[in-house]
Amino acid sequence: MGLGKTLGACMVIDGWDANFILIACPSNAKQDPWAQHLAKFCPWIGVVIIGNTRAERDAALAEARRRMDAGKPTAVICHYAALPIIETRHGPKTVSGWKPLGQFDLKIADEAHMLGNRKAQFTSALRRIPAVGMLDLSGSVMSGAPEKLFVPWQMFQPKRYRSQWRDWNDRFLDVVLDDYGQKQIVGPKLHRLPEFRAELGECLVVRKARDYLEIPEPHVVDRLVEMHPEQARVYREMADDLMSELPDGTINYATDGAPLRSALRQVTAGVPVEGGGLLSSKHDAAMEDIQSAGDSQIVMFAWHRRAVEEVARRCREAGIGCGVVSGAYSQAEREREIGLFKRGGYRVLAATIKTLSSAANLQNASVVGMLEESDDPIDNEQAIGRVVRQGQRANASVYLYRVPGSVDDLSVQANYLTKAELRSLILGG
Repeated sequence: MGLGKTLGACMVIDGWDANFILIACPSNAKQDPWAQHLAKFCPWIGVVIIGNTRAERDAALAEARRRMDAGKPTAVICHYAALPIIETRHGPKTVSGWKPLGQFDLKIADEAHMLGNRKAQFTSALRRIPAVGMLDLSGSVMSGAPEKLFVPWQMFQPKRYRSQWRDWNDRFLDVVLDDYGQKQIVGPKLHRLPEFRAELGECLVVRKARDYLEIPEPHVVDRLVEMHPEQARVYREMADDLMSELPDGTINYATDGAPLRSALRQVTAGVPVEGGGLLSSKHDAAMEDIQSAGDSQIVMFAWHRRAVEEVARRCREAGIGCGVVSGAYSQAEREREIGLFKRGGYRVLAATIKTLSSAANLQNASVVGMLEESDDPIDNEQAIGRVVRQGQRANASVYLYRVPGSVDDLSVQANYLTKAELRSLILGG
């Protein structure tokens, strides 16, 4: 979440003369940038941040109610996970937790692509909170799944979009029947693309950050590495026989399809050895880059938690401060690690892509390493965008660690390109 989106949101708040605003966002975006940017661009609005504990939530809601009852302009900033908790604290499927605040003038959904799953609890909770208007903000308008665009559009115009299949999928998307007779979406109906784009254009404005913000162009380096012989042996056995013996003696099994693909991806990132740690040519190259970067701060991303933990282990052995952000840590622990990194307490921050690919502002770093990539281009763009963003003073370096001829190229990159082309086909540009 950068200056462009928060500034645009503040302009909407001012233009609509909105006094009571609800902002739903990832937890690590509540203070920076939302509270900070509201104080800067909308100083007449009092900010109330919903905390993580029940006591903090109750105190914040009570403060918001006092302010709103007194007619004082108020912005309530709430992380997504707390939306259904507040909603159901007096009973399931009610809005009693939010009801005392009445109707908001404006609901803002930050990183709105997270609303793509209409069955998610926080999506349903946000939908039920009453507001006059709604504003969705996202640097990831579509991540290769055009059917997920339905949910935000239904929130905008619920009477127009009642049924996802009748009012959206059947109108704009092509399907095939799988072996079980179930519909599987394969992409947009090409003959209806103009109509689809017109429909999107009623509520959607797409702007590229580099078109209106000063963001230094990063220096992208393809770090092509060969697997260690033992890694290559494990990879071949897994690919050919769906099982392999790892260097630490563990026997690893995988069935064909997605489990095999996942297993092969983990092998390219490293295989466990006796005594702990991973045998990994990618990590060898990454440590060379970390140690040669001088005092520059570095964010290292990986897909698997094990690869992230290996970065931290090697950094500790080399006497380099390294924070870790992954699904193994609580939200409070993640925010603490991010804060320490931003204050210079760590020189390296190692994170899983899904955990840190949105909301955090890490312009203090000047190097991004992608030990593994997502096959969704949005994930990778968002991850790199933590560092390469407004406020970055240098031309950051981005290192992409890949094993040529492996699953990195044959599957991850292939899916990445397919999804990028699909997004370009629908949205243009």
